[in-house]
Order: sequence, then C-alpha cells, then structure tokens
Amino acid sequence: MLTKKDHKRYADLLHGFAEQSIVVVGDIMLDRYKEGTVYRISPEAPVAVLDVEKERYATGGAGNVAKNVVALGAYAVLISAMGVGTKSQQIYDAATKEGYDCSYLFEDPQSKTTVKTRHIAQGQQLLRVDDNGYISDSAREKLLQNFESVLRVATGVIVSDYDKGVLSMEVVRKIKALTTPNIPILGDIKPNHARWFEGVDMLSPNEKEARAYINDLEVSVEEVARMVAEQYNSTVFLTAGSRGIFVSHCGDAVEHIPQLHRFEVRDVTGCGDTAAAVTMLAKLSGATLNEAATLANAAAAVTASKIGAVAPTLAEVLDMLSS
Repeated sequence: MLTKKDHKRYADLLHGFAEQSIVVVGDIMLDRYKEGTVYRISPEAPVAVLDVEKERYATGGAGNVAKNVVALGAYAVLISAMGVGTKSQQIYDAATKEGYDCSYLFEDPQSKTTVKTRHIAQGQQLLRVDDNGYISDSAREKLLQNFESVLRVATGVIVSDYDKGVLSMEVVRKIKALTTPNIPILGDIKPNHARWFEGVDMLSPNEKEARAYINDLEVSVEEVARMVAEQYNSTVFLTAGSRGIFVSHCGDAVEHIPQLHRFEVRDVTGCGDTAAAVTMLAKLSGATLNEAATLANAAAAVTASKIGAVAPTLAEVLDMLSS
C-alpha cells in the first residue's frame, strides 16, 4: 500500500502526462471482436458454436499504443500505412473514436491491411484469427516523410513493431537519424528486428522476446534484462507478467519492480502496449526508472483486468496503485 506522500507523487507524475506529445510509428492493424454466447458443441466436430450477438472494431498494434497514450491524457499522432477498402475505413472510424491524431495514417493501394479477429464468449476469448498484411516500399517512403513532418511537435517517439511490414532496417535507421537527442525513443520490437534498435533510449520487451534478443533460454530473467541492456546500450524495461518488470540501464544492476496489485486477470491482450506507453510518458514526466516501472505495472494490471486491448484511464491507474 502506498503512503499518502507516495500516492501524491504518482498522481503528480500521471497528471504530467497531459504535457506530453508522442509520435507513434509502426504497424497499424484492425482489431475485430465477435462477441456472443456458446450454448452447444457442434455436431460436425468437437468445437464450441459461437452465436455472435455483436461485432465491434478497434485499432490494434501501433494504433493500440496511440490509443493508450490518449486515454492517459497525452497527445498522440500515429504514423502508419495500410491497404485500401472497407477494413481500412473501419480503422479510420475506430481511430477517430479513440481520439488520437490519425491524419498521417494513410491508405496505399499496393499494401494490405492486417486484421486480427477475436471470438469471445461469456467474457472469454475462444479463438483468434489473423489475416496478415504487408506494406509496399513506396508506402515506407511516404511514412518517413510524414515522420519528419510531425517530429516538431514530439516530446517522445514510440516505435511499435508487430512485424507486419511498416518497419525496415532503412526506416529504423532514418527514424534514429531524424530524431534529435532531446527526444527519447522507446522501441517495442520483435526479436528479428532487434539489432536495428541498438542505442535507442528505451526497450520494452517481454521475457520471451528478450531471451530471443540475446539467444539465451537458460539464464535468470534478471540476467536477461542486464544482458539486453548491455548488448543494446539501452535502458530495458523487461515485462514479465505477474512477476512485474525488470529494469536495467545499459547493463547496470537490475531492479525488480514486482507486480503487487490485486486484480483478476481476464485478458492480457494489449498489456505490452500499455506498459510501453506508460513507461515513455512517465519518464518524460520526470519519473525515476523504478517509478516508471511501478506506473507501468499498475496500468498493465488495469488492462489485464478487462476483455480485449482496453486502454486504462488516469483514474483507473490511480485506483490500481491503491489496491
């Protein structure tokens, strides 16, 4: 339980989020949710039959990061590309409702939109179906032009890599070159692209990704965090689910910030995006490494207590800190 003084400190940090302006660049996708009830097992095969009662849409991938930033009171602009057609229009519609700036999100006729469809019954996810897309070279060129245009408003940059084609080694190289030293970059990235991000300010892998970064499945999670931070010359916030977050700065001693909050885990979808957004906003607002990890733990707990990739609000994070 936090002391009154500590609670005020975290409240002040959270309210400082409103002063931040985050550029999110990465893979946008459409999250589709088909929700209903299962009453029976199919006579054709031993599988549940979902009677769909409603369908809803949200933006996923980098869109979910931007959605989290806005829900926490900051400004976010998303830089990404997608295909053309109905699915892309659904992304636009969802992004508009979610409240972040999508004026630099564009359609490209040579690209295909990624869609993730989750089937949910009685509050439990039954199945996820992925229809993976791709991004053209010409779309990446336009994306970089857009990135350079919006940097003037940025206090921080989050690169959200879902390996759907928006990022390439050249794109990442130019993002790093264009971003001035006073604007920190946080990379939330897939292992096969990790080396592109050496030297960025912060990395936020989960444990499985971090082990792949260093190709080591045997050492302790603390040692994994230290090795990633040292090898990638970065501050690492390694998220480890119910165990919390392990923090190391450029290979320094590892600090373990345990997940102490009491909550029912309903769906871990989007927890990594939430942790990345909060980590960046907290550091920009003056948090120490431990304070940033503590806030990220609380925010991820809020997200995990809900169905789907749901962004927490400042009030919900404050309530979780008190739990």
